Formats: sequence, C-alpha cells, structure tokens
Amino acid sequence: MKELVDYIKEYNYAVPEYFCNHLISKFEQNEEQHIPGAVLQYNGQPVIDRNHKKTTEIKLDESWDSEISTILTVAGKLTKQYANEFPWFDALYKTNKFGVEPIRIKRYLPGEFFGWHIDQNGGRSNRILAIQVYLNCCSSGTTEFNGKLIQPVTGKALVFPTNFLFPHRGNELIDENKYIFTLFITQ
Repeated sequence: MKELVDYIKEYNYAVPEYFCNHLISKFEQNEEQHIPGAVLQYNGQPVIDRNHKKTTEIKLDESWDSEISTILTVAGKLTKQYANEFPWFDALYKTNKFGVEPIRIKRYLPGEFFGWHIDQNGGRSNRILAIQVYLNCCSSGTTEFNGKLIQPVTGKALVFPTNFLFPHRGNELIDENKYIFTLFITQ
C-alpha cells in the first residue's frame, strides 16, 4: 500500500539547465511584470499576505509565448509520466479533458518563504495536480511536505495532488535566491 508521500514525485532533469537559466534571466529583465505573490484569489482579486507568503512573481503572458510552449510540452510529459505511475490518475487522465492555469515564475530572495498551504484553496477546487520546477540549486529554501524535505535542484520537477492531504511550504531562503515555475493541471 502506498503512503501519501509516494504521491509526491520528484523528476530530476525534467527541464534542461540552459532553459532554466533563460527563464531566470528573462524574469530579471522584465521588472515591469513583477508582482507580489498572492496567497489566494478572492472575488477575482489577489490577496496579498506578506506574513504568509513573500515572493515576487510573473504571470506569464503573450510576451512569453515561446517559453510557455516549452513549459507546456514539459508539463504534458510530466503529467503522462505521473499517470503511468498511478492507475487512479491514469484513469482520470484518459477519460477527461484537462486545462492549465496560467504559469507563474516565482523568485524568493533571502528571508522570503511561502508558509503552510494547499494548492486547492480559495475557490480553486478544479486544480487536481501541481507541477513545480526548480530553476536553480539552493542550499536552503527546501519544499516541505509534512517532514519530507525536497532540495531545490536545477531542472528538478515536483508533481503532486493539490488536495488537502498534501499541505506543504517553501522554507525560508537564507543567503541566496530561489527561482521556480509553477502550473496547475485543472479539470
């Protein structure tokens, strides 16, 4: 029988290092697109709580079309790989149409973090799977799921269900920046 942590999958080398570096560089070059990280949406508006989440983000738009295409290709491969490993998701995968929420690139500076949360809150119950990819290596800023610590490694992807059984947090960065991109598979 599988444990809950078995549904949190790590896929090393999911994204090539050169593409990770490109995303970081473009993120830093587009300061006018930077927004503070929201903890949730309420009536269509972002809710900012810097005591719970300190990040800077870009919600990818048409100026990122080439990057979006590459990311969606990666997400498709990861989703299929996840479906092949878990029969419950494979059945869902084969019989349903899926969507993707807008992709976000997030930067955590030293002292920044994202407190305990689940990815299916704030009225976003149509999210079923989270995909998070680390764009750089960090010695701090691990992602934590109830005691399971995942070290940020360039190009590593995390794939996990978004429901209440998978609370997690982004631990505080000590002396370096962390970059990730996230997207959510929706039903």
